[in-house]
Amino acid sequence: MTADSPTNRSQTISLTKFRTTSVNENLMFGFVLPWGDMLGFNLNGSYTSNKPQDSFSLSNNEYLRENKNDLRRVYADSHNNSYNYGASANYSVKLNNWQVGLSQAYNQNMTSTNQLNYRLERLGGLYNRFDQQQLDRLPSTRDSLLLALDMQNSKTYSLLTRQYKGEPTLRYNHNNTYFSVTLPYRLVRERINYRCASVDTTAVRRKWLVEPSLFFNKWNDKLELNASYSLNCSQPGMESLMPIDNDINPLARRVNNPNLKTSVTHNINSYVNFIFKNKSILSIALNGSVYTDMIGTRTTYNTQTGAYAYMSDNVHSGNWTLNPYIVYSGKLDKKGLFGIETRLSLDYTKSTDFDIAYDADINNAASVLSRVYTSILRDYLKLSFQKGDLNVALVADAQWRNSTSNRDNFQTLNAYDYNYGMTLSYKLPLGIQLATDLKQYSRRGYGDSSMNTDDLVWNASLARSFCKGRLTLTAEGFDILHQLSNTTYTVNAQGRTEVWRNTIPNYVMMHVAYKLTKMPKKK
Repeated sequence: MTADSPTNRSQTISLTKFRTTSVNENLMFGFVLPWGDMLGFNLNGSYTSNKPQDSFSLSNNEYLRENKNDLRRVYADSHNNSYNYGASANYSVKLNNWQVGLSQAYNQNMTSTNQLNYRLERLGGLYNRFDQQQLDRLPSTRDSLLLALDMQNSKTYSLLTRQYKGEPTLRYNHNNTYFSVTLPYRLVRERINYRCASVDTTAVRRKWLVEPSLFFNKWNDKLELNASYSLNCSQPGMESLMPIDNDINPLARRVNNPNLKTSVTHNINSYVNFIFKNKSILSIALNGSVYTDMIGTRTTYNTQTGAYAYMSDNVHSGNWTLNPYIVYSGKLDKKGLFGIETRLSLDYTKSTDFDIAYDADINNAASVLSRVYTSILRDYLKLSFQKGDLNVALVADAQWRNSTSNRDNFQTLNAYDYNYGMTLSYKLPLGIQLATDLKQYSRRGYGDSSMNTDDLVWNASLARSFCKGRLTLTAEGFDILHQLSNTTYTVNAQGRTEVWRNTIPNYVMMHVAYKLTKMPKKK
């Protein structure tokens, strides 16, 4: 076979059966004390049960280069239940323009999970052939079903989480100035009882987490300033730290990593608004995020079978986003008939993840990082005219997407999406309201030439009210020229994705709406 010949061919059918029962309750109450302080309480609780939670799958994987065949009929019993309850109290003291608050909370959560996989094809007979009939058929006895239990890929565990949280807060509000500092801290204590073929253990974890945030806002008739910062922590689930290897899907093996660390995100948001005498507003903003120890995915690929193996791991640095933008809206003439809205924005993302390793053991794969730099430049413009019952607008929206990478086999990507057209609304004689829009949607630079299209989309509606506005009849035509399609484009450190979707076809629809109002009786 040649290097670019197919590696495998797969055929899969599946069926899922489930039932969920959920009960939850939340109770809040508070008091204003005689001296002005505030005291509040919160009680909450919930219970959820997912049983049955069954899935049936039948797959046939042909490894063309090795001339092998792998048929699997899997029944997965994933029933689980959980409960959660918590209580919190908060106390707030107001001192002139300052306010000091403190809240304390306790929360407990217990989750019991069964993830049992049965390889029914091991029982032979009807189960050992690709027969789509009676996909959910199970053996008649429990003992026969246990003979097919896939011990290597089955597990049960219960996870108890206790969380103690405090949140001191300081606020200032005076003379059009607002400022707050919050210093939440959490003590998270967890215990897991985990059992599978290779692991039978009880593990505990105790972690302090501090997530401060700052907020500042100042305003007057001409200017508004706003800035904020927050820090967020995210721990990997304890079940994902158990040293297990799951290959229930032979083409997508998953290996757990016991060494995962807590991920941290720093968020910064800021803007300044300039307010002019004619009520026009100019906004300049800068937002950004920096991620440390983000969870990435180590990936290996077997060139003979076409199978992947995955392992989560921390990417210590190299992930961040930056989003500056400028927005202006206002009137162009003294009478206020002509208006303008425009927005120029840039989204810059540096995405770092593990590069794919070929024909390597996932546990020993080299830590080669893939870095992708993506810039999205967008410009939106709307020119409008409004007089009496007539409202007309010209609109244009253009977006340029560029992606580059340090990878040797990466091709620089340039994709353009732009649209332009007009909208119109007008009140016709006999009280008929007309609304219509006509836009040209264009795309360029996509890898699949069928996505580089020009679509002219026209929508329109006619509405008429009766019975003093209580009854409204509307006739609506959507995509009258039948040209609409939808394409999304995503690029990150693992690769690129172009997705084309069929949309709802063009249609004409009639709406009938009646408004009921009842005024309370006057005493």
